[in-house]
Amino acid sequence: MLQVKELTLTHRKDLRTLAENFSFVVGDGDKAVVIGEEGNGKSTILKWIYDPGLVEGYCEWSGETVGDPGPMGYLAQDLSEEEKAGSVYSFCAASPHFFDLTPRELADIARQLRLPVEEFYSDRPVSSLSGGEKIKLQLGRLLFARPAALLLDEPSLGLAPLVVRDIFEIIKEIKEEGTTVVIVEQNALQTLKIADYGYVLEVGELSMSGEANVLIRDPKLVEAYLGG
Repeated sequence: MLQVKELTLTHRKDLRTLAENFSFVVGDGDKAVVIGEEGNGKSTILKWIYDPGLVEGYCEWSGETVGDPGPMGYLAQDLSEEEKAGSVYSFCAASPHFFDLTPRELADIARQLRLPVEEFYSDRPVSSLSGGEKIKLQLGRLLFARPAALLLDEPSLGLAPLVVRDIFEIIKEIKEEGTTVVIVEQNALQTLKIADYGYVLEVGELSMSGEANVLIRDPKLVEAYLGG
């Protein structure tokens, strides 16, 4: 179980509150989505859950996490310039778990990602990959470690609708295998369709929460995030 209790995040530079007394619970094997408009603190919350050191340069905080979800993997919104400049193989080999996996285990991960297993050994520059291919590559490197929980920061960002559906189907299958998933997204419709629980963050505060199949029919949420 992963529980966040009364998290408050304040931007150091302008003292803007990114989150105020934000709390939520994600059970083992569940998928929760935090939705809201751009710039309202969703990504910072996710970074803080994974490693408070990722936000200490620009945020002060109070609050705590409770429970032990097990090893976590974090998917950032973008790759570093160094990662983009390298090959697909060097990106995969940067995981300490890559060489511990058997050929069958690598093939299983590749199949789950709809990729040929040979792609993990490719000399193709990461910068030459499409947006969807980069997301799959990032997910693959996270899956090498067999995480108990995945924290995904807007994996649909900038992707075409057909690619978004493909990525979310992969995430759904990962969740169905027992991996806990926490995802922050602006794409409310696609994420609520595959989530167990949803949390709506507005101006740093939790405005709505509940079971995803209930939220997706809520008139206020439909009007604000699902195009009416």
